[in-house]
Amino acid sequence: MAGRSASSSRFAEPGEASVYYFAHHRYDAIQLQVLEQRDLAIQVRANVSGDLDSLGVESVAADAWLHFAGITVALSDTVTADAALARLRDFSDITGLTHAAVPNGIHFRFAPAGPME
Repeated sequence: MAGRSASSSRFAEPGEASVYYFAHHRYDAIQLQVLEQRDLAIQVRANVSGDLDSLGVESVAADAWLHFAGITVALSDTVTADAALARLRDFSDITGLTHAAVPNGIHFRFAPAGPME
């Protein structure tokens, strides 16, 4: 994913950003860059700006390594892992995800099957 980026210049169109400081404070614009990838980890840089909820900080930047731990599917009408996986397949490539999800009520988590190459 190195070199990929995403941006949004208006809140919720299409991305949403917030900073948590005793409550969520929304920000209007997002700039996100994937700087590097090593197996299931990516290094990202994010900048958010446009303090919508008067936190008092106009912009916030972060640079971090994130580890992909899986995708959680939570649908009110889904009661089996197979049904959740079928719904996920409609929106995402499921290659490399385990088919044995860990259920938690109506939530199903599909984890990576192993290191990505």
